Amino acid sequence: METILTLDKSSRVLLTEDVRRALGVGPGDKLRVTMAAGRCSLEPLPINARNDFKRRKGRLIYSGLAPNGVDAVKLVREQRESRT
Repeated sequence: METILTLDKSSRVLLTEDVRRALGVGPGDKLRVTMAAGRCSLEPLPINARNDFKRRKGRLIYSGLAPNGVDAVKLVREQRESRT
């Protein structure tokens, strides 16, 4: 996959939706930037290095993106059905 991105007036890069989906990242996720030989690469940090888990009413809630190819809604439904 190759995409051309443009720096904005503040020298920031906006990752397009297709790039975000391919990387499996969303708002607040952290990316590692590696620069070598005039090139730059972005790599999402592992899930345990992110802040996707929040505590709400005594429960731990995951608020990040599901990995590519995972249907989170289907997984939740299956879990709920297995309890009944």
